Amino acid sequence: MDKVKRLILLHIPVSACNFRCEYCYVSQFEGRRAEQMPNFQYTPEQAAHALSYDRMGGACYVNVCGDGETTLPKEIPSYVREMLKQGHYVDLITNCVIEKRIDELLGFNGELLSRLMLKCSFHWLEMKRTNTLDAYVRNINKLKAKGVAYTIEITPYDALIPHINEIIAFCGKNCGSLPQITMAWNDADNTTLLSKLSKEEFRRVWSVFDSPMTDFKLSTMDVKRKEFCYAGDWSIYVNLATGWAVQCYCSNVTLGNIFENPDASIPFTAVGNNCRTPHCRNSHMLLTLGTIPRLNDVCYEVIRNRQCVDGSEWLSTKVKYFLSSKLEESNEEYSAAKKFAVNLKNRVSPYGIARVAASITPKPIKDMIKKIMNRTEQVIPLCVLHDTRRAA
Repeated sequence: MDKVKRLILLHIPVSACNFRCEYCYVSQFEGRRAEQMPNFQYTPEQAAHALSYDRMGGACYVNVCGDGETTLPKEIPSYVREMLKQGHYVDLITNCVIEKRIDELLGFNGELLSRLMLKCSFHWLEMKRTNTLDAYVRNINKLKAKGVAYTIEITPYDALIPHINEIIAFCGKNCGSLPQITMAWNDADNTTLLSKLSKEEFRRVWSVFDSPMTDFKLSTMDVKRKEFCYAGDWSIYVNLATGWAVQCYCSNVTLGNIFENPDASIPFTAVGNNCRTPHCRNSHMLLTLGTIPRLNDVCYEVIRNRQCVDGSEWLSTKVKYFLSSKLEESNEEYSAAKKFAVNLKNRVSPYGIARVAASITPKPIKDMIKKIMNRTEQVIPLCVLHDTRRAA
């Protein structure tokens, strides 16, 4: 069975949505919703060819996520189908209430459906306001009946706390399991929880869901990653509408337009010892899939899967196995010399250069290191372009 070769994070520049969640990234960052739909510059066939199995080097995990509701653009099922036809595994983030789109996706043949996963965001108050709770449950049952992998997750925020018991009762009756609990960030500073609770209070309140996703994300919160990270090589972040790619959510190092010339090699370049964020914003995905090798023994399958009361699981057999693999199993790590060269290219922090250089031989390059360590760089992170609370 397949193991993950690369993680491809596909950003859909859609700000339109059928919900109005108060914790929404678009509303929080922009102050208003622009209701914009994407202008795709490449056809589904062109985009899939540019991200082909051969060009990527193997079966990839393709994460499809919009800033608003991912499935609003009518073109999305076609892009998903073409990615699946390449042999990739595709997950799509959705609020799971637009039945027409769910039905279009479920119209794929069985082999394609075996590699599809829908991450169904559970927006309790908005589903009650818009009277779409029944549609959500119907669509979950459709996925389950077809054997398609799915997940259910809640974005926790303070206004939802009084409704926790109600949510637990509803999910137990209608979904057969409790949702996973992710974490919402305050995008004004990109570092703190979008909550008035302290970290420990947050843990205590939401621990009733017994979610390994919460546990892992809290364990990596406020932990600066100084290890050598392979995001930018083993994983990339791509704008599906334009083809432009960067190393990671918050990297300012571009890989260029990788759709423009699909037969050219992609200049994969790892972030290295140069993460520019206070902590990994999507650690539960990036770090469990292994963008930093051997950092932990937690697999992404554990973060995502649940067993229902009837004995079934959220993930299909193929998807479960695939998400139990690590990127380091399918990729070759850089030599010490290549790590040093990559850090130089990325204008890495003095810490990173000194650390990697020391692993080679510091004497011949002492003067070079001294010059670099005396240099400061101004960087502008690109994390404002993507909702890293929903992605993953």
